[in-house]
Amino acid sequence: MAWALLCTVLIISGCRDNNISDSGQGLTRISQQKELAVAFDPDGVTLGQKTVQLPCDLTELVSALGEPSRTEHMANTIFVWDNLGIYAMAKPRTTRVHNISVTFAETEYRYWPKVLRTDFVNVAEHVVGPQTKISALHQVGLRQDQRLPLYWDMRLGDLLLSLETDEQVRRIVSLGLEGDANKAEPALPADADKLRR
Repeated sequence: MAWALLCTVLIISGCRDNNISDSGQGLTRISQQKELAVAFDPDGVTLGQKTVQLPCDLTELVSALGEPSRTEHMANTIFVWDNLGIYAMAKPRTTRVHNISVTFAETEYRYWPKVLRTDFVNVAEHVVGPQTKISALHQVGLRQDQRLPLYWDMRLGDLLLSLETDEQVRRIVSLGLEGDANKAEPALPADADKLRR
C-alpha cells in the first residue's frame, strides 16, 4: 500500500487525426478527448486497464497502445507513438522495452513524438506537468542529477522515475520510467522486420 503513494498517474488524452491541432511550431498538441490513464509505480506501468512490468516485450505495449507510429534505430531501438506523445526504448535488435516516456515539450531529438502532451502527472500527492515550476520538483521527491543537471530522478522500487528539463532548466521536457535494460533480453527473431515500420 505504501507503494500506492508513490504511484505516478498520467491522464493521456486520446486523439484521432481530426482531434490534433497545429501548434504553429511543427509539432501538435492534443485536444482533450477520450482519456487513457497511465500509471508509473514500482510494479511497472499501467496503460489503460493493462499493467506491464519493466522491462516488457513490445507486444505488451502494442496490445495497450496499438502499433507504434514509427521505429527509430539509434543507440537504442526507439518505438514512437506520435499521436500519444509516448516513446519506448529497447536495446538494439530486441523488442524488450526498458523505458517508457511521455513528452511535454519540443526537442531536436529525431525520435521525439510529433504530438506533445498538455496534461498533468500525479506523483504521490503532487501534480507535475508541462507548467510545473522546476523549483517544485524537490517537493515531489525528485532529485537533480549533479553530473547532468538537466535530469532529475527518484527510485520507485527497482525502477527509476526520470524527468528531463530543457537546457535552461526552466521547463519539463519529458517524464519516464525505466527498468533494468540488461534483464532477460531475447534477441529479435529473423522475421522481426514485420514488427518495424
